[in-house]
Amino acid sequence: MLAGNPGKVLGKICRELGASLDESERRMGDILRSHRVLQARHEVDLYRLAALFGLEPADFALIRKFYLKAVFGDRDDTGYNAYLNVLRDLISRTVRVFSDGCGTLWALLEGTSILLGAQTLYDENDTPIIEHPDIGITVDGKDCGGFIHRLAVRYRTVEDEDIVIKSGYIYLLENPFIDKSTDEIERRQRERFRIHKGGFFDTAPAVKVAGIKKRTVFPQIINITTRQGIGFLGSVAQGQVLLFTREGKVYLNGVDVTERCYYFEGALFDEDKLAPCEVQNPFVVVEPPGALQRKFPRPAIVPLSNIQMPKLPLGNSDWRFSVREGVFNGDAFNRCVFALPEDETLLAALPVSGKVQVQWQEHEPFALTILIPDTLQDLDDMLANIDLRAWVRAGLERFRGAGIRVNVEYYSDQWILDHSVLRNTDALTGSGIFYDGTVI
Repeated sequence: MLAGNPGKVLGKICRELGASLDESERRMGDILRSHRVLQARHEVDLYRLAALFGLEPADFALIRKFYLKAVFGDRDDTGYNAYLNVLRDLISRTVRVFSDGCGTLWALLEGTSILLGAQTLYDENDTPIIEHPDIGITVDGKDCGGFIHRLAVRYRTVEDEDIVIKSGYIYLLENPFIDKSTDEIERRQRERFRIHKGGFFDTAPAVKVAGIKKRTVFPQIINITTRQGIGFLGSVAQGQVLLFTREGKVYLNGVDVTERCYYFEGALFDEDKLAPCEVQNPFVVVEPPGALQRKFPRPAIVPLSNIQMPKLPLGNSDWRFSVREGVFNGDAFNRCVFALPEDETLLAALPVSGKVQVQWQEHEPFALTILIPDTLQDLDDMLANIDLRAWVRAGLERFRGAGIRVNVEYYSDQWILDHSVLRNTDALTGSGIFYDGTVI
């Protein structure tokens, strides 16, 4: 009972042994906690646990920069613990994505949110708020939507040199539109050319015709496959450009000349040779009526404000470029060219009649685009001049599916002159795409 008194050898032995046991117990407790994401007390322990899943400190560089900028409070024990709680949450979320499986839409959206150190928002049913703005869009009875997905998040960014919390969206565009076109090359009278369109749906193309000397007279572009065509009742002089837009407007050097254009469909005189059973419509239907009438006196034509564009079908289609050849008692001065030979060898030896280019948009297969708010651009300086988009793109490597190309871009919810585009909600082609409500 007197072992604890000063000078007692037994007391000294007990104190020495007890101190070592207490220290060992404390250290064992730290070691056990360091093996658990939810209990680890040190940043290095969390990084080592993350490394077991192939994660690196660079994956969480942004959240560490926030800590160094005292976003979580002073850099004392309270601020440090707040930073560790955020870090352990990001690691846990990443592991959950790995457990659910990568390569999915959710994995890419949540992966982007994790890389940005953002908080994914959930509804009252504890379900992530994921919306699909283009659901329900149909063209010719076909469901053409379901390519746009957005995840509601709350994220940190720099504003007026202060770090603020904002709400917004991360967008994922499956198979984004890409611009495609034929080469802008010289074409001769009645010259055929083939177009291959990829993607998933038929579309309406734009057509550009550049004039060559005085030979581009009343040009026509015909889709032989669908038996559809468009034409311009006028000449395109050297240096002028005639543009048929996807929306059905036509411009000559920027001036609207839609009222001088027409659309037709049906049998083609030099293609169908009295075989109407081979085409859907053996008779030519013209809009506006009378636009192809060449005999005098010609009927009065009621111009259209828009013309229908020929369809560019999925796969291969054959097209033809023509100018108006003269016929007896059917043309006026400077409204046609001399009739050209039927022989293809002789025709190929003659000068060209114009330059033609067909332009369209199609869904890019095996690709997706991630869109993040443009307010995050101000974080580039915080990342020591690292491009945030490139950094996020590199981090998404572990979340994407094999063979899928991932691109990361900024989007803005503000109206920017000469950059932003207002679109009809039914439009599937043309400039722009709905990312968020436009704010003027």
